[in-house]
Amino acid sequence: MATQASQATRDEERDEEEEEERHASKRSRVDKQADSREETHPLVVDLKVTEELGGELGIFSLRFIYMPILRIVCVEDMSAPASDTSRLTSLFPGDTGLKSPNQANGFLSPILTFDIKRPYRWAQHLCGLDFLPSPSKDQIYGDEEGKALEWGMQQHQQQARVRTVLQALRTRLSARNALK
Repeated sequence: MATQASQATRDEERDEEEEEERHASKRSRVDKQADSREETHPLVVDLKVTEELGGELGIFSLRFIYMPILRIVCVEDMSAPASDTSRLTSLFPGDTGLKSPNQANGFLSPILTFDIKRPYRWAQHLCGLDFLPSPSKDQIYGDEEGKALEWGMQQHQQQARVRTVLQALRTRLSARNALK
């Protein structure tokens, strides 16, 4: 009887070990998937925007990075300290770069965060990636769908032009210099 009890204990221990091993392998798969989401394309584009500001030279040094798994372009401000991500935030109204503009990544939003590199909508337009905007409650339930859609298209057309984005960057440089 003692041998049956010790056999049962060994079986339980073996089952527990197998269970832990299964969970560990699942955790490693999830970790690998998270790492692959953050994988970047080896080719990056660096853009330097300069503006003469009262004898001083204002500089934006931007790096555009493509993330093939997420199918978005992120921008990193190389000329700002890593802790200062506000220089590009809201360059255009409502474009904070905190959420992926690709709605296909919406299910990842609780675990997908953008700290230094951010997927601004204007960057997507500059790189030729156009995503439909998320419909608002008014568009889904209200009568003003046409107005909201028209406004969204106008915003898209303004942001899609390189000249408009460069002008917004230069305006931001001037404004930040005026605050100093």
